[in-house]
Amino acid sequence: MFCRTCGNPMPDNVPSCPSCGMPVNGAAPASGAPVQVAVGVAQPGAPLQASVGTLVGSILVTMFCCLPFGIVSIVYACKANSAAGIGNRALMESAQRTAVRWIIASVVSWAVFFVLYIALVVVVTALEGV
Repeated sequence: MFCRTCGNPMPDNVPSCPSCGMPVNGAAPASGAPVQVAVGVAQPGAPLQASVGTLVGSILVTMFCCLPFGIVSIVYACKANSAAGIGNRALMESAQRTAVRWIIASVVSWAVFFVLYIALVVVVTALEGV
């Protein structure tokens, strides 16, 4: 069992967290002292959570930009979610970085293709007028 406030592990049958003093039922701290929790810092033993935005971005680039790059990005985003589920922080962060790189590659490749297409249309239109 983990404390909801500080994320530290604690025994199952205790009325309050031995680390921060927060009661298990979520009422005021037992000691009456203010509870200090580091925001954004994962506490030891706290469950990991992968970024949902990476998977959403992967799906969007698959639908709207570049299908092959988007599929690779979805695979790595799912790998990050799986690594978070088993508590492997290094693998989760690595997979998320790779997924973001594939998202960026997809958007950039779409932009290059779009610019080349517009240039081709302009050239063909100009040649038809000659």
